[in-house]
Amino acid sequence: MSILTKDEILKEIRAGNIVIAPFRSDQIGPASIDLHLGSEFHMFRRTYQTVPVDEQASREKEVLERKIVREDDHFLPLPGETVLAVTKEKVKLPSRLCGQLGSRGRFARLGLSVHIASLLGISLLSHVLNLEDLRVRIS
Repeated sequence: MSILTKDEILKEIRAGNIVIAPFRSDQIGPASIDLHLGSEFHMFRRTYQTVPVDEQASREKEVLERKIVREDDHFLPLPGETVLAVTKEKVKLPSRLCGQLGSRGRFARLGLSVHIASLLGISLLSHVLNLEDLRVRIS
């Protein structure tokens, strides 16, 4: 497995092999593409019910609450809270490439962690965790 350089990423974008929408050229780093959290968050409802976890587990509507944050507003994950977040950008990669989502170190030092369960494909839905006792504002 190899990592694409900035020049290789830009070449793949120009060729239409990597599609990012919306896209700005300043999102491309030395070997990465900066993505941004969008306005859609899914929070876990507080419940005292037992939720079965098995191969048929599909109770998202029962345990998740969707929140859309206005452009001029912000989102405050509570300390210790895990939320699902959608990126502003939609990413399409060819079958010969895969991507990996990670967080910025400056955010991790505030206790904010980003996790994704698999390699990137067509759309991005990631977990955002506030691991510290800090109130972190996401805008």
